[in-house]
Amino acid sequence: MNKITCKKNTCILVLYVCLLNAVAVFAQNPNIDSLKKKLATNKEDTGRVNTLNELGSACYAERNYELSGHYGQLALTLAKKLNYPKGQAAAYGLVGRHYLKNNRYSEALQSFQPALEMNKKLGEHNEIAQSCIDIAGVQYNMGNYGEAVKY
Repeated sequence: MNKITCKKNTCILVLYVCLLNAVAVFAQNPNIDSLKKKLATNKEDTGRVNTLNELGSACYAERNYELSGHYGQLALTLAKKLNYPKGQAAAYGLVGRHYLKNNRYSEALQSFQPALEMNKKLGEHNEIAQSCIDIAGVQYNMGNYGEAVKY
């Protein structure tokens, strides 16, 4: 092949890759869509709390931290109203991660600490570990290395 054909093929390939990336960026997560539909039909019960927490987690995975924190706060409010500790613990974790991503460390700790305590009471070992990791991360980011290693 000559140089002109190679450059043309390279340009076409680069354009194709850019278009694929643009489609991926603007495509809505189908999981988020289905959770939003589910949320529209949920009653104000623990199922709604769970859906709000799942939706917040899905948004967090998509790096939409503001929306994740919003759904976490909605879940927390409802879980408190329903006296649903497992839902509260998950919501505190979402809200805490929202604060962490926004460098609001003291608010993050104020969310992660109750999540840890609730998860301990519930015996949720995986969630206890996640809460410890979250708290250690906040302490590390604050420069409190001695506190971070305690978790």
